[in-house]
Amino acid sequence: MTPSSSRYYRIMNTSVSLKSEIPEYVVGERILDVGSGGGVMLDALEKKFGDTKTIIGTEISPIAIEYLTDKKRENKSHWTLDKHNFVDGSYPIKVDTIIFSSILHEIYSYTVTNGRKFNLTSVTKALDNAYDSLNPGGRIIIRDGVKSPDYKEIKSVTVRTEEGIEFFNRFIKDFKGFPTLPRDFNIEDRTITGPFGILQEFIFKYDWGPISYDREIHEQFGYLTNSTYNELLESMEFTVVASRSYFEEGYREFLDKIFESYPKFDTNQFIIADKL
Repeated sequence: MTPSSSRYYRIMNTSVSLKSEIPEYVVGERILDVGSGGGVMLDALEKKFGDTKTIIGTEISPIAIEYLTDKKRENKSHWTLDKHNFVDGSYPIKVDTIIFSSILHEIYSYTVTNGRKFNLTSVTKALDNAYDSLNPGGRIIIRDGVKSPDYKEIKSVTVRTEEGIEFFNRFIKDFKGFPTLPRDFNIEDRTITGPFGILQEFIFKYDWGPISYDREIHEQFGYLTNSTYNELLESMEFTVVASRSYFEEGYREFLDKIFESYPKFDTNQFIIADKL
């Protein structure tokens, strides 16, 4: 594993937020964490349940698998690790809770379905296969980015320095998400005006900084609004038992350092849906 890859997973592990609360909503005895990445969710689950429940992490990235394998050995963890892609099929054994924590936006962004990325079919395939992987009474828990209901509206953000304008010009050239939105932006002094869906993604990428840019620029973090997500899950025969979108606690202090002004928006959504 390269030093930069190891550093990236350590950074991921510092982002807990609602991740630390997810174990409170687990049901059943067999828990599966999809796209375990740096292992923060696996550690949170083991901290709460120890070896009283079966905890399984899945990954498809060789780098992540190597990192998690080393982590499990060094920490003598009880959780197990498996290579599995939910876009390709259901899990080979039935489980009671499946957790998608900050992973479905990656499935949306990276998976090529019907010849293109940024295809919602990739997400629905993963959720369909998750449904088939659950025991009756099982549950999925989703924590992920949320698309603003105003994503088509023309809005403005004002950065504090010219560096922000330079970053935006690089961003708009490299970012391929929201392929159906027009790329018509007006820049006047340090104010950028255009479709808010793309501006919201710019806000995320600029705040997350250069360390994560080469990875994050390929991802669309907000891919579904909260209400549309609920409708999608209900259409797939899940019963949504809790759902909300929210602005990440403590995030505003970071944004205020680099933006003079920006529209009010939610950053994340948290959804619990059951298979009855």
